[in-house]
Amino acid sequence: CRKRCNPDERFSSLSVIQKSQNIVLKLAQDTGNIDLFELKEELAYTLQMCDQITYNNAFVYFQPGSGKFKIKEPQELARQAMKQIQDVIDAAIE
Repeated sequence: CRKRCNPDERFSSLSVIQKSQNIVLKLAQDTGNIDLFELKEELAYTLQMCDQITYNNAFVYFQPGSGKFKIKEPQELARQAMKQIQDVIDAAIE
């Protein structure tokens, strides 16, 4: 798919790469611990929201609204993600 391929092939390749590199998913499959599947989804959502708020801060001047930076929210989400990662580690050890 390096030269030319249709977008569906690229998306399919990306999807396979993401699944194969997802450590939490691999742990869940290897250990059979179904709690890890839920933790994986929660962690992904937390990281996505942290990323989105941080990204929005970069463009706050170009967007309509109050024009305020959100500093506290991404920090809280980052701490929450670290706790969720620790929960994944603890669940994998059990």
